[in-house]
Amino acid sequence: MLRIVPGLATAWRGAAPADIERLEAIAGRALPPVYRWFQERLGASMGPMAYPTLDFSAAAIVSLYTSGRMQPHPRYLLIAYDDDDITPAHYFYDLDRPARDDALVLRMLTPHDEPHEQLEQFETLREMLAWGELWTQRVEHAPQRLRGSFRVPDADLHGRLGPALRQLGFDTPVESGAFCGLYERADAVLVCSSAPDAEPGVQSFNLGGTDAGQLARISSAIADVGIEVTPSAWLPPLPTSAE
Repeated sequence: MLRIVPGLATAWRGAAPADIERLEAIAGRALPPVYRWFQERLGASMGPMAYPTLDFSAAAIVSLYTSGRMQPHPRYLLIAYDDDDITPAHYFYDLDRPARDDALVLRMLTPHDEPHEQLEQFETLREMLAWGELWTQRVEHAPQRLRGSFRVPDADLHGRLGPALRQLGFDTPVESGAFCGLYERADAVLVCSSAPDAEPGVQSFNLGGTDAGQLARISSAIADVGIEVTPSAWLPPLPTSAE
């Protein structure tokens, strides 16, 4: 995060230890280690990583619980309050689904929503934050972008994708699981993901780089290892043959 987010080192600020302990008391169990780290580093200010309508701060979350606006739940812990006036959907941890010192992140209005109104987002908060910043800081600013979907017949997408991209000089900057892929090198970056409850072996992707020829070569190398690559949009659009 410090490497790719300009100004983060001087703008992030951790939550008060007392607020972190109050969050743990509300959860009724030990906080996931990654979430404790997040609150210790970014729990008072996320600086340039702040989301426009979401408040992740420990103080705000504690206040929502202590005021009664949000009721404690033995399984779900609020981690970001959405102040969108029209369609708010807050972010919660599912503490019964831990993963790699973290936990599943989902969106819903309250922990008492019907299951079909709960939208699984990422298997971990770590992946959600890293995906967002790689997209914002690198993919979105790339001179050429390609988005689409990957599909594999055996559901082991990253077992094929990871080795193929390492052969092309890509690194994995943040640990991720089966539902998220984060790959970068100096001149290109690829992020892909699916909700943990989505169809196995299918993920949407965003690939950013210097030009269309480079992205086409990367896509071709990915297809060569048995991954079906389905482009949906080039940004900016490629010129047509008539042009």
